[in-house]
Amino acid sequence: MRVLVFGTNYVPERTGMAPFTTGLCEHFASQGHDVNVITTFPYYPEWRVWDGYRGKFTQIQKIKGILSETQQAGYDKFRAEREKRRQQNAKPSGN
Repeated sequence: MRVLVFGTNYVPERTGMAPFTTGLCEHFASQGHDVNVITTFPYYPEWRVWDGYRGKFTQIQKIKGILSETQQAGYDKFRAEREKRRQQNAKPSGN
């Protein structure tokens, strides 16, 4: 069977949902299934993309027989936009 897993947390993260998603994928692969994962770059628990992964848009690698396509999720972009709006709303209007 071909299995495609979408998840925001996957190996090399060691906390949160990553161990569960990774374990599920490794289980299916050990049973002979063709497993592919689409995930984000590791960011948890710091809530910022880890060193060594920043500046990339996508990365494809095979980990324990599982093809993993990692893509930039945009957390930093959304955080920057939210902070900019917050600062704009905090400025006195001058009226």
